[in-house]
Amino acid sequence: MQVVFQKALQSASLREIKVDLKVLFVARYKGRGFKLPQVVYKDMCCYDCALLADILNELQEGGHDLVVDGDLPSPPAGPILDLPVDVHSACIPASKDTPVVAAAAQNIRRQAEAHGRVVGLDLGWEISRVGAPGNPPATIQLAAGKQAMIFHILHGQRSSPVKLPSALVDILEDASIMKVGVGNKVNCTRLSNLFCVTVKNVVDFPALALSRNVDLR
Repeated sequence: MQVVFQKALQSASLREIKVDLKVLFVARYKGRGFKLPQVVYKDMCCYDCALLADILNELQEGGHDLVVDGDLPSPPAGPILDLPVDVHSACIPASKDTPVVAAAAQNIRRQAEAHGRVVGLDLGWEISRVGAPGNPPATIQLAAGKQAMIFHILHGQRSSPVKLPSALVDILEDASIMKVGVGNKVNCTRLSNLFCVTVKNVVDFPALALSRNVDLR
């Protein structure tokens, strides 16, 4: 399933947003001159799916150009996207300094030093409701060479830790290691505001492409 729209609503029940969902479906497609899509589902394993099926069937009965089909077609032939077998990844609880965090960070550092002193950087966090304060980062993702590590800095808790593990700070503040990614300026600002960490030698791919006249479309 692909998310084609989102809207923040306050509700105690999915049924209360049924009307909103129907309006959004029609406004998204019919309002812009498109036909409503064909909807294919495999099973009705959860309440959300049942509600969605009700909405789509009502739209169909209301005369909208919509096809609802319970038979899942065979996927087109194509390669399965997966990490190469020689690339290793791991998820690390990292809400505080531990030997495991230090060892994982050291692995990333060694890989970076062996591959041009470059590290891929990204953050992950829970989406906030419209108008609500932004949620703190839940994960810091670092990748270099043949290692990819997800550090769970919000592990088993709801509030952000007071500080990041020192092994992560050492990498982020090391000016000799380039941190590359998409949206890195925003990510690094979040880290600075929450943890007083100054991420050094940051490169944002879209900004770099723009400066080199590279078309990303």
